[in-house]
Amino acid sequence: MYKTLTYPSLHTFSPPAAYFGATLNSFIHVLMYSYYGLSSVPSMRPYLWWKKYITQGQLLQFVLTIIQTTCGVIWPCAFPLGWLYFQIGYMISLIILFTNFYIQTYKKGASRRKEHLRDHQNGSVAAVNGHTNRFASLENNVKPRKQRKD
Repeated sequence: MYKTLTYPSLHTFSPPAAYFGATLNSFIHVLMYSYYGLSSVPSMRPYLWWKKYITQGQLLQFVLTIIQTTCGVIWPCAFPLGWLYFQIGYMISLIILFTNFYIQTYKKGASRRKEHLRDHQNGSVAAVNGHTNRFASLENNVKPRKQRKD
């Protein structure tokens, strides 16, 4: 959707300030797709610690775009006022969605990961020799086979 909104605005109105949001968005996407590309290589996954910071960068991008767009509302520019108000609303909706994602993934997720690690430590009661208390071991459920007589 962002490209759909950016292309007409850049090619119709085209003041220099129009390139700020598009340039910032491109920079964030280069980082984001670099991360996704590297994460497709299994041996690289342990070294990818910066996913959280990409989300923070996206949130910063939305805030900076709102500030820049608000400047266009306060000090009129070549953009139609309706486009500026629409962009501010759109950025607010993205901030809400990305903040929700950030909280679910990095704030609540951190406490879930700690609980998971606590319950799955080596030598703990919850997981002994790879078997949890919730499931019976396969060794106990396997019936012995009759020996073939050839």
